[in-house]
Amino acid sequence: MPGVRSLGQKEFIDESIVGRSGGLNPSRGHGGALMRLREDSGYDAGNARPEPNLVDTAGSCPEVWKVWSTSQGYRALGVALADVDLRLGGLIRSRYGADGVLGDEQTIENEILAYEPPRMIAIRIHKPPANFPFKEAWKRTWTVVTLTPLDDNRTLVHATSLGFGTDPESQAMREFFERGNDQTIKTLAAHFAK
Repeated sequence: MPGVRSLGQKEFIDESIVGRSGGLNPSRGHGGALMRLREDSGYDAGNARPEPNLVDTAGSCPEVWKVWSTSQGYRALGVALADVDLRLGGLIRSRYGADGVLGDEQTIENEILAYEPPRMIAIRIHKPPANFPFKEAWKRTWTVVTLTPLDDNRTLVHATSLGFGTDPESQAMREFFERGNDQTIKTLAAHFAK
């Protein structure tokens, strides 16, 4: 890839694309998003290969998209309460237990980083619930869900969480999310199998 060089865990962005200040170099006409890695980040590019969760659902791509993009649909993922503000920077607020209200300390808030209806949504934790055991690792992670239409009005759902470091907390959270993503997309598949 032009402009990028690998230096292990050190910065790897070519300064001809990114100015010395870290901002995009407008003289190069580059408008894409770039990630800067530093030695002290705890992120290991060699350990970054995500383990995706895949499921083939009986719903069409537009039907499955409604699950990820609407408040009512989001409940098909196994949460009791949900509110989806579908826009860049919007929040998906959800709560597994019905014994509280959205906005309380057990609410999960995910920020929408990007989306392409009806194919992809990328989110990151904006605010975890109070009892979330991973107090630091969540700050560097994000999840991408892609929907691929298949024959017979079926959809392949692919969920991948990324950004985990090599530290024990990050690795424990990675395992937690791999299991959680697997359960979420199985719940989704069961919803469409009804």
